[in-house]
Amino acid sequence: MRNKPQTLWAAEVIQATKVAPTIWPLVFAAVVGSMLKAKAHERAQHGTTIGVLEQLLGSQTVFGAMKSAYILRLFGLSTLCLFLLWSLNPVGGQAVLRAITLEPTFAEENVDIKYMVSDPRVTPWYEAFQGASSYTMYRPLVSTLFGAALFSPDAALQYSNGTSSGSSFANIVAQLGGIDSAITRSTTDSWGNVRIPALHLLPAFNPADPQRWIEVPTDEIPPYESIIGVPLRQLPSRGVGNLSFTLETNYHVLHCSDWIILSGANETAWFQQFGPTYQLYNASESPFSMISTGFFFATPEMNSDRSQIFQDNDTASSADARQILFGSRGYGSTPEQDITDSLTVCNLTMQYLEVEISCSRHTDNGQLACVATAVRASQLPHISSNLTEFDYVPSEMYLKLDAISLIFGSQHVTTSTPQEVFMYDPTTAFTSEALLEYAVTMHEIPIEVFEKRLALVFNTFLRSTIAPPIITGGSIDNTYQDKSIMTKTSASWRYVTPQVYRLHIGWLVPYLAAVVVLCACAIVTIAVRFWLQVPEVLGNVSTLTRDSPFINTESAASVLEGDERGRLLKDYWIRLQDIQPEAPFGRIAFSSDKSISMFPLQKERLYL
Repeated sequence: MRNKPQTLWAAEVIQATKVAPTIWPLVFAAVVGSMLKAKAHERAQHGTTIGVLEQLLGSQTVFGAMKSAYILRLFGLSTLCLFLLWSLNPVGGQAVLRAITLEPTFAEENVDIKYMVSDPRVTPWYEAFQGASSYTMYRPLVSTLFGAALFSPDAALQYSNGTSSGSSFANIVAQLGGIDSAITRSTTDSWGNVRIPALHLLPAFNPADPQRWIEVPTDEIPPYESIIGVPLRQLPSRGVGNLSFTLETNYHVLHCSDWIILSGANETAWFQQFGPTYQLYNASESPFSMISTGFFFATPEMNSDRSQIFQDNDTASSADARQILFGSRGYGSTPEQDITDSLTVCNLTMQYLEVEISCSRHTDNGQLACVATAVRASQLPHISSNLTEFDYVPSEMYLKLDAISLIFGSQHVTTSTPQEVFMYDPTTAFTSEALLEYAVTMHEIPIEVFEKRLALVFNTFLRSTIAPPIITGGSIDNTYQDKSIMTKTSASWRYVTPQVYRLHIGWLVPYLAAVVVLCACAIVTIAVRFWLQVPEVLGNVSTLTRDSPFINTESAASVLEGDERGRLLKDYWIRLQDIQPEAPFGRIAFSSDKSISMFPLQKERLYL
């Protein structure tokens, strides 16, 4: 059976081992008790001390052996042997249960899985918005995907703990089933893609130590770089097991300046001074007209040197971080009088990182749930982190920046866009009608909180534009310019194989020893009784009537066994009584004399 898979016969053996611990003590006590009784008669046949007979007959159980040794004050070798003999009773009962077990086995193999890359040297070939025509074609798909991500319940947990109004964060956590459930749900997006933690926002991250792995927190909601995760493909389709691997990815980081708050005349002056720098369509005027609300992105013109670094795959050259101007219009209680523009200039950089992914499946046909467990800065060569896909193709850059704010179409002239209300407060963005009735004033949000929420929306939108069919579970077979959107990585797949039987030597040896001793006791009992010449009378009450002058048992022969004598005398009346009630001192003995039965034993009387 050792290391063999489960069979019908073996299953019956295992079932027997479960019953054996109940039967074993009964069988052991019966066999050993009979052997000790037979040995007592053998010793009586050859002559021995009463102490030996008392010990043998009194050691019918473990506690009986202990009691006899203590009362008789016998602590020699015979007592030790009796203790060792009876110790095999509990040992054997437990050993038979544990000697053979049916246990799962595990196998491990390396498998190749695929994941979607986000390298800016590859993604431009797979972006949905590569011109006006593709923008028109893919806009419904991207807007649906982007909107579904923003509206997902767990998206509201990002960058809102302690920074949202009232108890709204706690309410979201409660709706998701508690903090543990919320943490679990936040590890993947609505389509099962694994979310990537924002490395630079983890408390333990130290830019001076890029090789150090940072554990992703498991007792709180980790900061993620995007609501949409990284799609994985070719995962093991079934089987209970664990999968572990690492992948390379990247995300955008935004570091923004303090708020620039504009209204009235200073708004016109600011845009006249700085508008041309950020390539606004009408460089000298505000992008807002009258009381129109919403938000916009703008950025300085790109020079050819930045694009050339991409073309040459140059990992040595550096560049300044691209600046992006963000502007949002809001108002107070009166739209026509309290209009306020909230502006900030953000440096856009790229964070390259290596992510450790762990996946597990607990049922054979269940879901393989994956989660990012640790991250560190990428150890591979990359182009400058100050360069992003916005430095690749200028026309696509402006198209994407406009699309971020216009993807859902135009909103009412006195309300904010869904993106803005999400950045203002993720927990109440789509659960409070009040936020749909007025335009939020974005500068009310601390800039260090806003830049995190802005980056979350920024990264989520950009990922929704890269090969959308893959994000929702599909595939793309085309390869452009020898650049594949899917790349391979090697994973370790440790899975459960059919159960096999394990023999535990540590339990099997004492069990076999107990069985051997038990068989030896049975053989000794048979042998002793075969050679025994005296009747087995020890241990029977009927033996007390033998040769007693106070009991008339002339009808019972002296050669009768104790059991036979008891059966013969079963209706014979006897009593433990005072056989000399008229003497000064009484004498207690078994007696069949009913004439003295009227004199019961008394506590105040003295007996010899």
